[in-house]
Amino acid sequence: MSRRRSAALREGMIFRGVLVGFDGSPASERALTAARALRAENGSLVALTVAETYYAAHAGMDAIAWDEKIRVEAEEARMACADLLHGQPECSAELATGHAPAAILRTAKRLGSDLICIGAHGHGRMSGILLGSAATRIVHDARCSVLIARGFGPLVDFPASIVVGVDDSPASTAAAHVASALGRYAGASVRQLDRRPVYGLIDASRSADLLVVGSRGLHGLPGVRSVAERVAHEAACPVLIVRDAATRAAGELASRGRSGVGARQA
Repeated sequence: MSRRRSAALREGMIFRGVLVGFDGSPASERALTAARALRAENGSLVALTVAETYYAAHAGMDAIAWDEKIRVEAEEARMACADLLHGQPECSAELATGHAPAAILRTAKRLGSDLICIGAHGHGRMSGILLGSAATRIVHDARCSVLIARGFGPLVDFPASIVVGVDDSPASTAAAHVASALGRYAGASVRQLDRRPVYGLIDASRSADLLVVGSRGLHGLPGVRSVAERVAHEAACPVLIVRDAATRAAGELASRGRSGVGARQA
């Protein structure tokens, strides 16, 4: 491990407990790739596939067959994920039943996760992990940081180029510290932009591979109008919404005034 990487890990800024919503779609594979990149070297990663068997109740006489189909497809996705994680320490693929966002949030709470990674699109009937009703609820209700793996194509050397939205709020200050720490960890460039107007961040996301924003703790309907919510829906690259554990770690880092090894500034 390089001295730069060791320093970043000691500062506690790289996520040590990561949960990924995985349904076998390319979007969920993208989320898994991002999660593996952001996980601390000594951290854990759990990929959760959710079999939403309640959909079978709408199939009438075919409910039993549909229930079995949903369970089989979910197990196939879990096994495919297990193959992708094979040989990687502290990584596992798990299966749950129920409503996808509720299962993910419940599992994150049980595990004490400090990051949830989800895809921006996904299968519907099997797991429902897509940026719509399911992922939007996770963005709103998660008490930890959330990464939405927006964009298309493979994530190579992720993250290499980071954009962070800043203003004078504590939330954006924390996001800036997290972005800086990730930049040091990955050797990535870090560019700061004013959070408003939000279309500036969205435009910048077209030439970046990670957009970082802070969350002011808005949940439910007020959160729909937040900057974090807007970029989660419209950015061209993965979006990291910084909350709680990462925010506290960033605040502790700022209060200590530790400079560490600087990221490349764009």
